[in-house]
Amino acid sequence: MYFMTRIAGKMGSAMKVETTIKQSEVQLRMKWEEWLDIVKNTDNYSDPKQVRARLDFHRMLDSKICCLANISGMNLDIFSVEKKFEALKFFYYRANNVYADVRAHVSAQAVQNAWEQRQQRQKRC
Repeated sequence: MYFMTRIAGKMGSAMKVETTIKQSEVQLRMKWEEWLDIVKNTDNYSDPKQVRARLDFHRMLDSKICCLANISGMNLDIFSVEKKFEALKFFYYRANNVYADVRAHVSAQAVQNAWEQRQQRQKRC
């Protein structure tokens, strides 16, 4: 009976949203640590592999930002990695809020539908 109430649906949605937010934070932290490793290992700018690693990382950040911002063809080369991480943090935050709103609506609707179906079955019996 509890699992058919709105409270159970909201609790389930809240846990899913919280997990998504935590995963976003972990992804950002892992990417930041990856960047720190690249910086630590690229003390020599004359090595083409090290320069390539930095460029690839910048391109990866640029593509994530463009994807989350729903834009294409924007040149983000003028921004530092720190600014790009701030932008990513903002876009993850925004995406998580959209997900939370959708989960709350879908969960409430699903619970309402289940409750109505249960009441209809009881009326038939």
